[in-house]
Formats: sequence, structure tokens, C-alpha cells
Amino acid sequence: SKTFMDSSYESNFLTAHANNFIQITIPKNTQLKKPIEIHQHIESGPFISLILIKAEANSKAQILLKKSGKANLVADDTRIITESGAKIDFITLQHLGKDVRNIQRRNSHTGKDSEVNWVDVCLGSGYTKSDIISSLQEPGATSNNKVIYFAKNTQKYDIYTASLHNAPNTYSDIVTKGVLNDSAKALSRGLVKINKNAANSNGYETQDALLLSDKAEADAIPNLEILNHDVKCSHGSTVGQIDEESLFYLMSRGLSKKDATAKIVEGYFTPVLDMFQDKNIKEEIHKAVLEGLA
Repeated sequence: SKTFMDSSYESNFLTAHANNFIQITIPKNTQLKKPIEIHQHIESGPFISLILIKAEANSKAQILLKKSGKANLVADDTRIITESGAKIDFITLQHLGKDVRNIQRRNSHTGKDSEVNWVDVCLGSGYTKSDIISSLQEPGATSNNKVIYFAKNTQKYDIYTASLHNAPNTYSDIVTKGVLNDSAKALSRGLVKINKNAANSNGYETQDALLLSDKAEADAIPNLEILNHDVKCSHGSTVGQIDEESLFYLMSRGLSKKDATAKIVEGYFTPVLDMFQDKNIKEEIHKAVLEGLA
């Protein structure tokens, strides 16, 4: 069987101090109709979870991780291996308490004609450090990284997403969209790296942030590293404030400023939510976003 080890300092630290262990194997040719749900409500810490997922050939599953609670430190190190033709959707709804320090590191090793989709909805914690690294190891591998965050008060987010193309005919897409209010701060960095042997690969990346307050700060930094020119790649980023004309229009229709702002933010996230085909998962994420607006 294949093994997948991440040699980074952060991952080694999390592995060495893990006190919660979850291993999931999706058998060959198994296609699960309902998501596998992992509920972590953590009231005392540190709580460090090691999650290992293996999708055997032609299997398919969605895994939903819900994180809540008030522990001082919450962390997870999640690793996914997909064999030929497999597909895994890993979705995280993070709504931890305002004083929690949250560290999460996700890695995937994507095999031939297989697919790993990461979805992170970050609403809680006082500080979050999140790394999502997708390694496209064999021809036909696909990875999609979607990150939604809503930061308010004095919350701080440090988000890093990377797609590493290590084989030809691979595809990746990174979308990071965040909203910041009050004195919140966010750093969003991304990387699409296409190595020499990854001809005919496609990589895309978008980093966007919407500021609702003059005191909020956001940096959105996309990067491309292209070592083979027989590829398609693009990237972009935007950081801006809410459109005053749109706000005025909604208020002229009878909405309060707060309700008008909420509608604009909801619409801002809609293009990402529309990417989800599973109705239940889409409604779950939509509900979490509305809670973040409260």
C-alpha cells in the first residue's frame, strides 16, 4: 500500500503531539451516498487530531468535519490518499470560540484520474493558521481548493493554499473569498506550481477579500511557479470595500444598513456556494455563513 508522509515542521509537531486519531478507508468501487460526519466539540485542550483518509480505486465519498468549542488550542493534521479513479470531498465547518487558537494542516496525494476537493469554511477562533497543500502526483489528477472565511472583531486568519502539479494532464483550481469587519486581519497566500514534467496541465487561482470596516486589513497574495510552458495558468486577487451604490440601492428599498450589508455579503459568497452539487452540504455551508453575519 502507498504511504504519504509530510515532512514539514508543523506537520511533524502535530503528529508528535496528537491525542485524537481517526482513520478512514473507502473500499474499492464503493460510492457513499451520505457524507461521513465528524463532529468535534472541544471544551478543553490542547486537542490535536490526526485524520488519515485512504480512498481505494474508483471509490467516492464526502467527509464533513465540524469543529466547535472553547478549548485553548485546537489542531488537526489531515492527510488524504486517492487511488486511481477515486474522489474525496473534504469539507470543514470551523466555528470555534473567540479565544481559541486553531491550527490546521491538510495534505493530499492525488493518484491517476482521481480527485480531491477541499472546502474550508472559517468563521470562528481568535486566530487560525491554515495550510492546504494538494500534490497532483499522477496523470489526470484533479484538485479544487475552496476557502470561505468571515473575520470580525479582532480575529486573525493566516491562510495558505497550494497546488503542486507533479505529473502531466493535471488540473487544479484555488478560490479564496473572505469578508472582514471591525479590526479583523487576514493574510491569504496561494501557490500554483507546475513542475517540468507536468505538460498540458491547468492551474487557476483567485484570492478575494471584502472589507466592511476602515480598520479591517487584508492581504491577498497569489503566486505562480511555472517550470513547463505547455500549460494553462492564471491568477488574480482583489481587496476592496463594499460597493456604496449597491448599499444605497438596497437601503432605498427599505432595508436597514445592517440588513443591506448582510445581503451583499451573502451575494458575495453565492458564486462559491453554487459550486456545490450536494444540496444538504450547500445548505449547511449557507447556514454557517449566515451565522457568521449575525
